[in-house]
Amino acid sequence: MSKEQTGALLIRNLRLFEDASKLLRHDVEKTVFDAIDKLIEDWASKANWIGQYDFIDEQTWFAPPHWGPQATSIAVRSPTKGAGKKQEDDAHAWFGFWGGENDDLSDALTEDHWYLTRLCNVGSGELGFRWHITDGEFGIRGKKAKWKSFIRERASGFTAKGFKFEADAGSFFLPVRIDPTRLAQAYESGSVEDGLDPVRQALVRIAEVIPQFDRLHAEIRQEFQGQRHP
Repeated sequence: MSKEQTGALLIRNLRLFEDASKLLRHDVEKTVFDAIDKLIEDWASKANWIGQYDFIDEQTWFAPPHWGPQATSIAVRSPTKGAGKKQEDDAHAWFGFWGGENDDLSDALTEDHWYLTRLCNVGSGELGFRWHITDGEFGIRGKKAKWKSFIRERASGFTAKGFKFEADAGSFFLPVRIDPTRLAQAYESGSVEDGLDPVRQALVRIAEVIPQFDRLHAEIRQEFQGQRHP
């Protein structure tokens, strides 16, 4: 079907697409991502982790307690929506639930329009959990070239655990891919959480690699701040 034919189809069915668009944005997506937030929050609470859980309106991030402010020597803060900036004194390292590499979840024509398109991996984008650290706390600010080389040398240990290495940012990203058929069935039955097993599996994987990230944090401090680690 050509672009013109598709456009004509849309024009002939504007009311349908208008209603469907509102339903998807304000009902379906909110229901699904509220369920994801609750799943993450319940999991994190049981483990006594810290975080915030509001993907649609604010941000969803979390971290083990020893990544929190009591372990830092300077004031550090949690990320604002997607940008990795700081707004509260909460953590010096964390995992944020967000778009894939170079995807700021905008409405740019080059990116997927819907969060669910990314979540179900049926477009060009994806969603998942990204590891963040604060540049100032770890001493890497202003040392981009050295940082890229340092983190690249250690990437294989994390890619072996299912993380993607984001070379430009020097970070690691764990994709979450939901089966749209299973999610649709769960949504229709009124039990959205039944379609979110990949989120649960990703959280288990994150918990498993925390000791590995702890060792990486110690190595970063030793390399960039001269702090020795065990």
